[in-house]
Amino acid sequence: MKSNLLIFIDWYKPGFKAGGPIRSISNLVSYLSETTNVYIVTRNTDYLESIPYSNVNSNSWNQLDNSSVFYLSTNKINYSSIKKIIIETKPDCIVIACILLILH
Repeated sequence: MKSNLLIFIDWYKPGFKAGGPIRSISNLVSYLSETTNVYIVTRNTDYLESIPYSNVNSNSWNQLDNSSVFYLSTNKINYSSIKKIIIETKPDCIVIACILLILH
């Protein structure tokens, strides 16, 4: 049975403007995907952008590169949304690789 890993990162694919952290988490997903269910929570915009990605579904799960990615809109970056995601994914481990948790 696969373990569940929940990752919080401010910006993720399809974004690229935040640079290294996006690549690092992408590489981690590639490495762990056979043994771990990877869930990623991120913003629905790229670094320094305010317009949401046009090719993702905001505030819901999206499949991307052997992972499930939840793209939060700005109004959903709050304790209630984070708590709901944690309960839903039942993570064995949580990685906080961002300041997304400094909630609005």
